[in-house]
Amino acid sequence: SRLVAEISRKSTLTGRFDVLDISINAGVVESFSADFEQHCEGGDPALFGQIRYNAAMVPEPATLTLMGLGIAGLGFRRKAK
Repeated sequence: SRLVAEISRKSTLTGRFDVLDISINAGVVESFSADFEQHCEGGDPALFGQIRYNAAMVPEPATLTLMGLGIAGLGFRRKAK
């Protein structure tokens, strides 16, 4: 898709936002990927990047618990000194 926005009489922004993949299950987005790029006055890209989301990559509660215990241990260690 093409994006054009008139900022003022002197500058024009152009760019693209390409949705590469989207997976929806029961109304919930499970994964999404897109690339984007913005140009000012037709010059080199002023802003560009990627957006990636995958719900399956969310840490399990056990992982979060271990990380929390590690951080708490560091806090207790610092307090003991």
